[in-house]
Amino acid sequence: MGFKYSSASRYLLKEHGASGSLFGGFGAISLNTSLELKRKLKEKNPDLGVIRSGINAQAETAKQINLVWVIITFVLSAILSPTVFYLGQSLKVSDWEHESKMYIYKEALKSVEDVGKQADYLSKAISEDALKFTKELKILQEAQGKVLLILIGMLLAGFAVFFLRYQWIISLKECIENAYAEQDKRLAEKKEEGTRATAAIKEKKEKELKDAALIVEIRNKRLMKKS
Repeated sequence: MGFKYSSASRYLLKEHGASGSLFGGFGAISLNTSLELKRKLKEKNPDLGVIRSGINAQAETAKQINLVWVIITFVLSAILSPTVFYLGQSLKVSDWEHESKMYIYKEALKSVEDVGKQADYLSKAISEDALKFTKELKILQEAQGKVLLILIGMLLAGFAVFFLRYQWIISLKECIENAYAEQDKRLAEKKEEGTRATAAIKEKKEKELKDAALIVEIRNKRLMKKS
């Protein structure tokens, strides 16, 4: 039998409608789909051994891909771990600016004798620096939040795709394994029936030969008596 498609899963999807519970090749196949698939495979009688080997190979590949995905997730986590340190370092610039301004303010206010004016001026300058610091901190937090949301979304989407695909492949594998076992059992029963039929035919022929030999022997005995 020749196969039009390069992979066993694609053959089962396109030729036998082995669609997953979600859509296409995603999500485990339902029980009804599994029963229908086994029925179609039995009717068309394809080479289940080839399909079984192909599905097993794809299942092993899917396992390896999931392992690679775990490694990628770990690497991304390791790469993002210094983010907290860099954020802290970026805020040090604001601290340095604040300290330098405070030093300038103190030097400039030495010429001002009115303590009230000095306090008002410093209070206003500190408030402006605090607002600027808060604004920069908020910008950093929003940027970090967006980056985290994008990365988490990508990771979850990728994991969902691989997981649903893996579910589909594994469910196909189990279905094909059951169909192959049933076919193997059926072939074994046919072989056993053929062996029994051959033995019965052989036994019948042996019996016929014995009966024929007995008839010849009886006939010969009668002829000897007559002579």
